[in-house]
Amino acid sequence: MRRLAVRTALPALLATVLVVAACGAPDRTPIIPGPSPAPATSAPSAPVKCTLPDTASYRPAGSSAFVEQIRKRGYLVVGISSDTRLLGARNLETNVFEGLDIEMAQAVAKAVFGSVTTQNLRFKAISAADRVPLLQAGVANGKGGVDLVARAMTMNCQRWSQVAFAGPYFVSYLRLLVRSDDPVTSLADAGKKGRKVCATNGSTTLAKVSSVKGVKPVGVALTTDCMVLWQQGQVDAVAADDAILAGLKVQDPNAKIVGDPTVETEPYGLAVSNQHKDFAAFINGVLEQLRDNGGWQQAYKASGLADQLGARTQPAGDYRRPLS
Repeated sequence: MRRLAVRTALPALLATVLVVAACGAPDRTPIIPGPSPAPATSAPSAPVKCTLPDTASYRPAGSSAFVEQIRKRGYLVVGISSDTRLLGARNLETNVFEGLDIEMAQAVAKAVFGSVTTQNLRFKAISAADRVPLLQAGVANGKGGVDLVARAMTMNCQRWSQVAFAGPYFVSYLRLLVRSDDPVTSLADAGKKGRKVCATNGSTTLAKVSSVKGVKPVGVALTTDCMVLWQQGQVDAVAADDAILAGLKVQDPNAKIVGDPTVETEPYGLAVSNQHKDFAAFINGVLEQLRDNGGWQQAYKASGLADQLGARTQPAGDYRRPLS
């Protein structure tokens, strides 16, 4: 799919508007001074009861009322990562966003408008912790929200109470990035050795890291923050989905990925406001088209993930969730 050129960088005061200069790095993330990491803290959430699988979504639909609103407005606003290579990051040489999440956003925009341009598809670089609040804020009310989040967002029971999902469009696996000479083999092993493990705030990964006995969790805003701390020696490992770690690994030859690649599944969904479930159904229709025409495999290869993770297939759709 055609990638979109990024507009000229905006002043610092406008860094949170639609196209944001990425925190991405060249071939190796630079070592820069930074504050000492603080232990992650989070209050336990009340359990949410779910009767359907986390990956169950809505039956695909050809259109929706919210799609018509977006068409009338003339543009779709998508929240993405700007620093997660192979999923969502700005290529510093070509000045365009690239990755599997970007490919998915472009597929949705093309289905809505018939083509993809810098005018009708607008990216907003956001943190993991911003995903739910910005979806709930929305675009129409002028609060700076987004219509869609394509940012490696795991579908789970807790989040279904906050947003609606289309997908899954990819299944990743929770693993660790460590130094090439580190004997740690898994997250549990890191706990036994009392290691400091970094993960992004607002992610399901940080919650899992915090639950492992012996691990010293460190929460940060962005994946690249973890990488900087790891390269500075302030943390021992980075915990994330293997799709995210693959992007970090290509930046540093001293890195390796460890952990079982078949457990702790992380199904990524394209998230929308739970006020617009019909939009999720429309996006499921787009994903089914990508399955039928081979577009998903093309997107997976174009993202660079296939080179790092090997052959994978588009997850099967489960459309048992009712719209009402």
